[in-house]
Order: sequence, then C-alpha cells, then structure tokens
Amino acid sequence: MALEVPGWLTKHGGGLKLSSDGRTWLVFIGTQPNYKLVLAPIHGQFGCNVVQTINGRQVACKAQAPSAEEALRGALEELRQALGW
Repeated sequence: MALEVPGWLTKHGGGLKLSSDGRTWLVFIGTQPNYKLVLAPIHGQFGCNVVQTINGRQVACKAQAPSAEEALRGALEELRQALGW
C-alpha cells in the first residue's frame, strides 16, 4: 500500500516508512522515527493506534474507516492536531 506523505509532515522535515511487519507505518520527523501508526481491526473496519516511539505513550486516535489507507490518513490528521501543526 502506498501512502502519500502529508504536506504538514514534509514541511517539518518528516516522512513515512512502512516497517518490516507490513502493518506499521513509522512517522519520521527529521531522521528519527518519532511515532508509529499500527493498523487494527475495529468492528469490521480499520482503526489505527498512534504510539510515540521514545516512550510508548499513545496519542488519542478515534480514526475508523472502511479501508486501511483511509484509517491511516485519519490517524495522521489526528496526530497533526495533537502536535498542534
């Protein structure tokens, strides 16, 4: 699955990379993976857990969608809001 890097993330020198497990996306800010987005099934749809990599703290994410790609985009938007960007 290809996921487009949102403009707000590139503006802050960030990027996205699919991890080796094939279901976790790493959110880079600079050269460090600061957050991970982990897809999860929720009532026949897709959800996404957003976790800060340095301390395991979860970012509140209520994104739920019929496709994995939509759930990831929703989680990225919630992460943007949590960061205040």
